Amino acid sequence: MNSKAIKNRMYRGQIIRELINAYPEPKTIRQLENSLVSSGVIIADISRLLAYLADKQYITIEGEDYAYNNLITLRALGVDLAEGTIEDDGVEV
Repeated sequence: MNSKAIKNRMYRGQIIRELINAYPEPKTIRQLENSLVSSGVIIADISRLLAYLADKQYITIEGEDYAYNNLITLRALGVDLAEGTIEDDGVEV
């Protein structure tokens, strides 16, 4: 696995971990990014990571673009992923 794929897996896992801390409440994209930065994780383009998680139905994103005020909600499948009930090779939780 190349280094970009490894980083993407790690970043997706960090996003899931940040969202499980707020569950069942949603976070805005801005709040999520601020939480990640506070944890020492700086992601240049979060939209592609969120798109993957939404495509896998781990999260829902309110709105069609990735505006900072759009809400992200962890879904039940995302909770299962965070708790280790299911696994995804594309997400390192």
